[in-house]
Amino acid sequence: MSENGKQPTNPDRTPSGQFLPGNSVAKLGGRPKSSRHKLAEQFFIDLQEIWAASGKGVLRSVLDEKPSELMRAVAGLMPKELTVEMVDPETALRALDDEPATHVLPEPENGSHGDTGGAMGIPEGQP
Repeated sequence: MSENGKQPTNPDRTPSGQFLPGNSVAKLGGRPKSSRHKLAEQFFIDLQEIWAASGKGVLRSVLDEKPSELMRAVAGLMPKELTVEMVDPETALRALDDEPATHVLPEPENGSHGDTGGAMGIPEGQP
């Protein structure tokens, strides 16, 4: 702030801080990539390489040694809001009943419609 308590005025900007038309900095497309941006960019490149090499193993060891830290990290990645649509169960079942069947079971090889080997559908005599 200046001595009189007011914000100093910048001849290249409006009172709200926007660049005035014809400003030379604005013509350059904003500020150039700074060293901070380059550092962050390189950090994420390095992080991706490390993650590709051993990310799953690190997750396993964190899960074994500090599961609460892993849960904190997972919770931090979750969206702040989650939209859940409540559907009437009757309506949902009717919608399922209206859908055409997309999977047809093959006819038994011997032509009979008898026992197909239980829940697994394995014909008798086969492992």
